[in-house]
Amino acid sequence: KLTEIEGIVHTHPHRDHYGGTPYLLEHFKVKRVIDSGYDRGLHKVVFLSDLPSSSDYPNLLKLVPERGSEHQIVKAGDKLKWDDALEVEVLAPPKEFLKHPKDVELEINDNSVVLRVRHGRNVFLFTGDIGELGQDYLLKTIGAEKLKCTVLAVPHHGFDCFERFAASVKPAVAVASCLKDYPKDSLRSPGQRTTDVYGAVGAQVYVT
Repeated sequence: KLTEIEGIVHTHPHRDHYGGTPYLLEHFKVKRVIDSGYDRGLHKVVFLSDLPSSSDYPNLLKLVPERGSEHQIVKAGDKLKWDDALEVEVLAPPKEFLKHPKDVELEINDNSVVLRVRHGRNVFLFTGDIGELGQDYLLKTIGAEKLKCTVLAVPHHGFDCFERFAASVKPAVAVASCLKDYPKDSLRSPGQRTTDVYGAVGAQVYVT
């Protein structure tokens, strides 16, 4: 029976990326909770119109040490020792964080923790919810060669698919976690957008 979890990574403080953590902290021994330390404006931000999201994140962080877990903050350039067979590197966010000129909520997305995990010849890229600002930061600072991957967790559930990023990352497999249907007045289906953009660079696309 599983009783212990080595660690949980919060890419960024939006509830659809950390909402299960309180349950895990309550039912398992969690050694560490990992995030970027981003805390700008979290008490003011709401997500998906009326669904509270970032406002309760500071309270969650208070729960971490109470449950005996370590809070580990990571930034671009950090290496994580998870297993001898894995090479785990944090590619983003930068230490000074990215600043969005107008939208704090988008800024939270763009400062997602991005992980590059290599196992043998296979590279996995976990991108959180980075949008255009975050993707362009990676293209500028990391470069296409290191961004190339076998499996890509598509940024922001497929909402922020940009051809220039897809052409550089060029994954063999692209996975988008998203709902089947969104409101009619929303942007084009993220699943269809993912299929179009990443299919065009040769990826096998999987959409939940």
